[in-house]
Amino acid sequence: MKRIRTRLWFFTLLLVLIILFLVWLLQVTFLQQLYEYYKAEDVKDIQAQMVQKFNEQDVREAYRSIWQMAQENELFVAIYDSDKNAVMTPFSLMEMDVYDFRFNAAVFENYKPVLDEAIDKMQKEHSNNYVYYGNEKSDFVIVVSKILADDGEYYILTRAPLAPVKATTEIIKRNYFIILLIGFLVASIAAFALSAYVSRPIHALSKGAKAIAGGDLDYFIPEKDDGTEIDMLIHDFNHMTQELSKVDQLRKDLIANVSHELRTPLTMIKGYAETMRDLTGDNAEKRNRQLGIIIDETDRLSQLIGDILDLSQLQAGKVVFKQELIDFSQTVQRIAARYEYFKDKGYEITTDIAPNVYVTGDEDRLEQVIYNLVDNAINHSGEEQKVAICLEGGPKPRLSVENSGEPIQAEDIPYIWDRFYHMDKSGKRRVTGTGIGLSIVRQVLELHHFAYGVTSDENRTVFWFEPYKK
Repeated sequence: MKRIRTRLWFFTLLLVLIILFLVWLLQVTFLQQLYEYYKAEDVKDIQAQMVQKFNEQDVREAYRSIWQMAQENELFVAIYDSDKNAVMTPFSLMEMDVYDFRFNAAVFENYKPVLDEAIDKMQKEHSNNYVYYGNEKSDFVIVVSKILADDGEYYILTRAPLAPVKATTEIIKRNYFIILLIGFLVASIAAFALSAYVSRPIHALSKGAKAIAGGDLDYFIPEKDDGTEIDMLIHDFNHMTQELSKVDQLRKDLIANVSHELRTPLTMIKGYAETMRDLTGDNAEKRNRQLGIIIDETDRLSQLIGDILDLSQLQAGKVVFKQELIDFSQTVQRIAARYEYFKDKGYEITTDIAPNVYVTGDEDRLEQVIYNLVDNAINHSGEEQKVAICLEGGPKPRLSVENSGEPIQAEDIPYIWDRFYHMDKSGKRRVTGTGIGLSIVRQVLELHHFAYGVTSDENRTVFWFEPYKK
């Protein structure tokens, strides 16, 4: 964890130093070049306005407008024709008559080499602008632009003074070391605080992971609820621990319930086997009855193991469902017929099955659902021992299994689909089934995307599902 904090501190500090170095380059090393570049761009913009005046106004007004702009921006401006003759200089407007040109020959000659170079460069590069910075000691910048007028080509030359940047650069250099030192100290403190802020919840997560690995599934990390990704990670971690705790509890309950379910038939098998060995002797009738009980309990164990495997495969998504058209009426009728023998045990089982109901799904798995619902109804039919199986037709068919007996409490309904739930509540031995039936029902119906549910009141309890896509 210390390595993470150190790395965060180092990289944050390095980033700040890189930014300070870039600022140094821009403010000191390239200050002169940047200043000259932006100054030339400003002159180009002013020149563009001058060209517009030159093209839009008459000669007298254009010259006066250009001369006024030059004065306002402290610029030297001269305009030349295509033969490099000056048609306007700073001295051309000294007289009232704009056409009365009097030129200072020395001034004009000083700029003629720059003009020649500019025209040559613009012709070669097919450009309308040229910037001349002079040598390193120059304190001015010259911009030459081409003017395309109705009566031919002209060239406007503008000279702008440059401020003494070197003195400013020296001042910045001296002050920058102080800025660098202060920036380094501030960046170090900020980087340390940031690294601590980021690493603290990571340390908490690491501690929590170790606690869970040690079996402490109730471990909880305090949440700040500030909406950051780290807080979301902590929230997800706490949610994970809660779910793991539930899974662990379900595992414990499953082991306890399976152990309970296995203990009863194993005890009976052992007891009847010992009775046959010690007491039954040659009494064939008693021996056959006891062997029958042993066989029934063995079948019960096999069914329990099979249901557990089925549920595990369904929950793991390893079961592939067939999609075929089923005569659901015949399926329900066939299953109901197999429960006829319960009538001999005092159960009243009635059916109301609509004909010609066809659905699409896996017939074997849907049969499993019906068997489990009927088994559940028989187990909870109470003293009245009434069970009704009903299949409604129409565009939205519905299968319902109704039973008498005690109603399901409202607070229990969300949990009845959990395996062994009713076994936990009552502890009574079931007439049929293994206690996992409703869990299998839920898994099969949800994987088919069928609607299902349960209603219960003082008179009856009805489990139902609708065998068509929701």
